[in-house]
Order: sequence, then C-alpha cells, then structure tokens
Amino acid sequence: MAFSDILGNNRAKRILRKALQRDRVPNSLLFIGPEGVGKKETALALAKAMNCHMGDDACEVCSSCRAISKGNFPDVMVISPENSLHKIEHMRAMKHMAYLKPMVGKKRVFIVEDAEKMKDEAANSVLKILEEPPVFTYIILITNNPYLILPTILSRCQKLKFCQILREDIEQELLARGQDELRARIISS
Repeated sequence: MAFSDILGNNRAKRILRKALQRDRVPNSLLFIGPEGVGKKETALALAKAMNCHMGDDACEVCSSCRAISKGNFPDVMVISPENSLHKIEHMRAMKHMAYLKPMVGKKRVFIVEDAEKMKDEAANSVLKILEEPPVFTYIILITNNPYLILPTILSRCQKLKFCQILREDIEQELLARGQDELRARIISS
C-alpha cells in the first residue's frame, strides 16, 4: 500500500513525503492517533518508500515493496506486544539488530505497535537507540495513547499526529469502490 492508497490524514502523509524527497526522515518517529486511522499502514508505506527502488513512494512492484507487503523483508520488522505487553527481551533484540547494517534493503525499519504497552524496563532499554540510532536505522513507535509513554521516550521521538478520517472521505472512497450513493452515505456515518 502506497501513501496514495491510504485514506485520510493527508497532512501526515504530505509531511512524510516531503521528508522522503529531502532525504530528511527522522530516525525516531512516534505516530499518535486514534485506532483505525492508518498509522500502521502509513508506517509500512514509509518503510516501503525508504527501501523502494523507484522513488519517494512505494511502487508496489519492485521486490522490496512486494516483500514488505508480504511481511518477508528482513530489514522491516513489526514488533507487536505479547500478552498485552512489550517484553524487555524483544526491545533488547530490536536494539541489537538496529546496529546491524541492512541485509537486503537500503534502510532498516522497526515498527513498534502499541508503544504505550512497553513496561518501564523495556522502554528504558531502547532510550539510547532512539536518541542516537545509526544512520540506516529507523524506529517508528505507534500509539493510541501517548500519555502512557514515558516522557524520556516522548522527548527522543519526532511526533506525527493522525486524526479521525472524515466522513466525507470515507463516503468518497465507498463511491469510488462502486457503492451506491445512499448506501455509501449510511456506511460512512
């Protein structure tokens, strides 16, 4: 999924596209916003764009984009909480791997889902890598509730806010996918 395929949050996507065009993507990012607005999809699109062979957005055709879409790209890792918590072992493994050069792609990207579920020990274990990551490593933390994240983590990340997707945008997307106007209006509400 490329940036253009993600519904809503045009401001956040525009900021990321400009950062990609200028080769100035922050190494430590925090995506903040309500659930279901495309934070993870945007993080994956960013990872694809950074490793794509074609340009500043995911082409969805090259081997890197296809492998990331399938979850088979060794330099892009999605880290999810286990039993509703991020374990310190997973964070330490991420920290260790962050210092290794990319195996196949141009950049190594870690996407940490539900970052607010990091216990203090797990969060503290990644402080140094968030503050001084290698030039080829990018860490994207995703959260619905930034108030549950340690202030030391928040201060080391560039924050990008995501908003609820507008009803009009949902309705337009449904119309584009062939829904009739009345049904699209009802579903989008």
